[in-house]
Amino acid sequence: MAADQAKPTQAVDTTVDPKEPFEVLWPKYLARVAESVRDAEQHLTVPAGAISSIPSDPDFIATVKTYAVIEPILNDLIVAAYPPRPLLGFLGSSNEDYRTFVTSLNIGGRNGKLELAVSFQ
Repeated sequence: MAADQAKPTQAVDTTVDPKEPFEVLWPKYLARVAESVRDAEQHLTVPAGAISSIPSDPDFIATVKTYAVIEPILNDLIVAAYPPRPLLGFLGSSNEDYRTFVTSLNIGGRNGKLELAVSFQ
């Protein structure tokens, strides 16, 4: 189903009150997850259902798809959180130079994207 043909969803109150019973909290949690998935599919311009199908995919496919979702969103968050400027005198100051630098980093490790993202908090 194309993104523009997505089924309309019923609005669900997703505010969380920790005193609510599990039976009330769980549907709210699932609604927030579904909304995040729709937002990610739109942001990444992938067909509707491409990400939401991950739970039913075989393990290997689910792993690859999950990584393919996380890394570009992480790149976008890092580039947005840290405006481009010359770093250590070797990077240009353009947004594209900085994006290229961020994209070239490993996702994990001491000098990876996850550590860089955490350092912005």
